Amino acid sequence: MSVEPSNNTKNQWHGYLSHMRRALNEAVYRSVPFEFDGHTSSANVKAILSAIARLDRSTVSDDSDISELSRDLFWTDLGRIPFKHALLGYIPIPSSTGHGEFGGLPDSQSKRLNEIRKFLSESGNGSIDARALLFPTRPFSPREVTEFDKDNKSVWDLERLRKYVSALRGTWVKPPSEGNTSTGTSASSEVRLIGEGTRYSLPRIGITSFLTDDASWINAAQGTPDLSVERYKRLVRLANAIVGMPRRDRAEYVVFPELSIPRRWLPGLVGLFVKEGVSLIAGVEYRRVQPEPATQVVNEAYLVLADDRLGYRSWCVVRQQKGVPAHHERDELRAKFGLTLAAPTSKDDPKPIYRHFGHDFGVLICSELTDIRFRQEMRGKIDTLFVLSWNQDLESFGALVEAAVLDVHCYMVLVNNRKFGDSRVRTPSKKNWMRDLVRIKGGLDDYFVVTDLDIMSLRNFQSYQEPPLGDDAAFKPTPEGFKIAKRRKQTPGGKS
Repeated sequence: MSVEPSNNTKNQWHGYLSHMRRALNEAVYRSVPFEFDGHTSSANVKAILSAIARLDRSTVSDDSDISELSRDLFWTDLGRIPFKHALLGYIPIPSSTGHGEFGGLPDSQSKRLNEIRKFLSESGNGSIDARALLFPTRPFSPREVTEFDKDNKSVWDLERLRKYVSALRGTWVKPPSEGNTSTGTSASSEVRLIGEGTRYSLPRIGITSFLTDDASWINAAQGTPDLSVERYKRLVRLANAIVGMPRRDRAEYVVFPELSIPRRWLPGLVGLFVKEGVSLIAGVEYRRVQPEPATQVVNEAYLVLADDRLGYRSWCVVRQQKGVPAHHERDELRAKFGLTLAAPTSKDDPKPIYRHFGHDFGVLICSELTDIRFRQEMRGKIDTLFVLSWNQDLESFGALVEAAVLDVHCYMVLVNNRKFGDSRVRTPSKKNWMRDLVRIKGGLDDYFVVTDLDIMSLRNFQSYQEPPLGDDAAFKPTPEGFKIAKRRKQTPGGKS
């Protein structure tokens, strides 16, 4: 028995080769940089394209500008790097090859387009071409909407978040319940509400001992972050170890020190923790304030927190900016780079109190702990104070931490650069041997330690009109003038 080949076999083969060539060409165009540098040259790319062209010699060569084609694909969200990464600040925004015209759109899509343009305009990016956001291949997630939106507006304004998630992603969101406000604040306007569900377990904290050396700090300040392979491998090993723990033992919050995470690596790190259900509180490297040459940098903390206010499990990003530099930080930035630390939008620079699934906490960045105003504002209102630090004066700062835990009367999670150490979880416990739940220093490699915070016992103790003083008392007495916030108050000796 013999099989006769089809008369159309030759045409089929040419069609296959033509398709293969187009696919390979597109893969190259998607991957080349927008501007050629020392790592990738135009000649190298053209050599690759010439090799691909030899697959199908019947096709005419394309002499189009390679960088322009790469930008075209990027601005339609067909490039290797998602378009949204440029809006989120992970990469520079390349020049656009022209604004697309949107003619003949259905009414529903026209409404979406208007909302997208409004979103871009309100976020200070009104000149951005909206093509890639109207028909995205990798749309914004709810977390990325909150990250991109200016001044955390979408985190606190729940109606705004619903509207823009629906426009940018096209997914269903829970409509506001009757009588419910559209903001992300609780009954007390000073508290930022993230997550409406009930907490059934104690907050579990993973504190990291992660090294950031002076060379990495210098590179970040001058706008050329240290993205070396060795540094990346250290971060990956630590992150994989954290999420590699059994789920029942895994931390709910993972905390990294001040200025420790390169911004370019945030998407991967956040994606890993989000996938495993772990919230992240981290100090990220300086962001230079545009346009270049920059005269200011931003030092801020990134909070990536689980959320359920849209009607399903999602995540939100809060950026909290450091207001005033430490004295040494100010002098180093000014003397070496001619830079100053950018001031927050709000002149008063209030530090928000977050209520995350019933866990009330605040965040300070290093020297902000020395400002008694912030400690006074949080007194009686928080269960936990997170302090992200890069501090070498361990003796002075340690004394401050020990005093602050007693006057704010809360758990304190201090995470310092591994170069100096003394990261700890401090409590206002009555017994001195219980006051440091965790205290770590030294080591040749990066590592982490996990502990639970018994915030319910702390609230219960603080709810007494007169704090217990006997040998069985769990905590030191509350300081003079201490007043517990109503939302945290419990029936003493009972349940909340």
